[in-house]
Amino acid sequence: MKSALVLALNTNLLSAKHLSISKNKLKQILINLIKNAMEASPVGGKITISTKNNIYFGTGGFIEIKVEDQGPGMPEEVLRQLYAPLVSTKGKDHSGLGLTICKSLIDELKGMIRCDSSAATGTVFHVFLPKILLKSERKM
Repeated sequence: MKSALVLALNTNLLSAKHLSISKNKLKQILINLIKNAMEASPVGGKITISTKNNIYFGTGGFIEIKVEDQGPGMPEEVLRQLYAPLVSTKGKDHSGLGLTICKSLIDELKGMIRCDSSAATGTVFHVFLPKILLKSERKM
């Protein structure tokens, strides 16, 4: 049995009013990403969940949610088809649908997901969700 993992939570959001999305969709995304990080982490490993406000792509403002683990990383062939259904490195007891569901929900929310993974550092999922720009944040 694995010993306890270290879970670190770092948030940099000013308030929750920046997001106008389905609470249940966000919950499902986080459950899937955290579950994957827990399963990939070594005994005594650390999982870090962090948020960042004021991320801009073009003219759109986003909030970033990052889930990092210290697992073994994923091979390039898995990364190439990461969001395809039934791609799993965890064996026959796993359906391989968690990341497919995440990607689908994030697409529905008009967001983006990116994965960085290496054997040396583990895996990081970056989820970017559109934010509501407050009047003080809008560019004139």
